[in-house]
Amino acid sequence: MNKLLRFKYKGNRNYVHGTDIFNALLQAHKNTKLENIDIRFNGLVATNLLLLPKDAQGDVKVHISWDENGEESQYKLIESADLVEERYEYDEQAVVDGVSLDLNNKTAQLIEITPYTFCENLVAINKFLLQSLFPEENGKWYFTRLELDKIISDEELFHIRLVKNLGFRLTKSEIHIGNQKVGNIYFSMVK
Repeated sequence: MNKLLRFKYKGNRNYVHGTDIFNALLQAHKNTKLENIDIRFNGLVATNLLLLPKDAQGDVKVHISWDENGEESQYKLIESADLVEERYEYDEQAVVDGVSLDLNNKTAQLIEITPYTFCENLVAINKFLLQSLFPEENGKWYFTRLELDKIISDEELFHIRLVKNLGFRLTKSEIHIGNQKVGNIYFSMVK
């Protein structure tokens, strides 16, 4: 598959946000049953991206591995010469307002449905949890990896729990729906 994925910058960011990349990948595979999803981000993305087979040449910005209709597939995204020219409004506070924090147990729970996608909710909530747990840390949190058993509905309420912090270079939070673990989300802090 060779396909150009076009983006808009989210809010005041000057890079393509990982949530928009994830959502574009889902849109490009909208008629496909996706499971065992593993998406890894390799640095910031400033342009629109080319979706290519894993063996294609180029500087990989995103590694993608998942099962498509039961068959293992791997892709990569590389930056294109096609520039991002637009942006759109994004109210992260609208997501955070619907969250219940339990800092003693290192958890955050989405308790209200938002107008945003599952991935946008997940990333905003994990960032909010990390900022709340470590307010003294100075740096910027980046979404670096997502592992999911399957695609989660945008209307799904869920909770996350921080389970690892490797000196802020990498954090890992488990994603749960009810009592069932459905994946992991990873962040890194750049100081």
